[in-house]
Amino acid sequence: MKTSTKDCRLVFRITAFFAALVLAVSCSHKPEPVNENTAASQQPAGTGIEECLTKSPDDKQKIAVQKSLDQLRHARRATESVMIDVAFHVLYKAPGAANGEVDQATLNKQIDVLNAAYSGTPFKFRLASVDKTLNVSWFNMVQDSADEVLAKSRLGIKRKEVLNFYTGGGGNWSTFPWDVSAELDLDGVVCTFSTLPGGSSSSNNEGDVAVHEVGHWLGLFHTFEGKCTADNDLVSDTPAEQIAATANCPIGRDTCPGASFPGLDPVTNYMDYGTDACRKEFTSEQVSRMDAMHALYRKP
Repeated sequence: MKTSTKDCRLVFRITAFFAALVLAVSCSHKPEPVNENTAASQQPAGTGIEECLTKSPDDKQKIAVQKSLDQLRHARRATESVMIDVAFHVLYKAPGAANGEVDQATLNKQIDVLNAAYSGTPFKFRLASVDKTLNVSWFNMVQDSADEVLAKSRLGIKRKEVLNFYTGGGGNWSTFPWDVSAELDLDGVVCTFSTLPGGSSSSNNEGDVAVHEVGHWLGLFHTFEGKCTADNDLVSDTPAEQIAATANCPIGRDTCPGASFPGLDPVTNYMDYGTDACRKEFTSEQVSRMDAMHALYRKP
């Protein structure tokens, strides 16, 4: 069949119309620029880290604790002048290291890691005792569970100055020093056994998860506790931080530009969420806060 010039023009116009329509739709759905802060905040919990489950106190308790701390007249104690006895409570689900039965050599290494991290502070740690318990429920205990209450009440050494250190498979968390008056039975830190030195955790197996949790036990908050607010983490020399550092070590990041405590995010701080290879320091004011908190709540 012979095609007329008129028909060709009609086909061309129809083709051009649909081509323009497709182009308009594709332009209207152009991807928006990625905001690094938003992307970081949407990362799944625990990505590349062993997530800390320590719960922050409410504002009323924070104010009361800070008021007591501000009223304390306390000069920082000498380096390594405060010896902290560590009572390890190893919870495991079956015989063998893969099931949480942590050996003595690993516990010794964890003490070494604590002492290296807290060098330059008033604190020094020594292994005081070790007990091991084969109990699947206790091994899998989670925070605020009946198993936590039962395991800690049975195994814990009921002295506020002793660091009860529980290893298991249910997560990482700590109590705060001001909790001892009401919940001495629950006092201590809990760490996933795979985060201890030489453990199977891919990015946190150098023992710094314990350093982080002991920081809470001595009264520190996360560096991102107050986000970009004036209170921040109640420590004056840690810049405000909106979002926790996670799997990588984003040195040079600033998630709170113009905040009351300005500066680049303290991603290498032990109280952030970086990997063990990233975290390596406490600030001077964090050390002063831990020392004062210990003197106020844990000193024998």
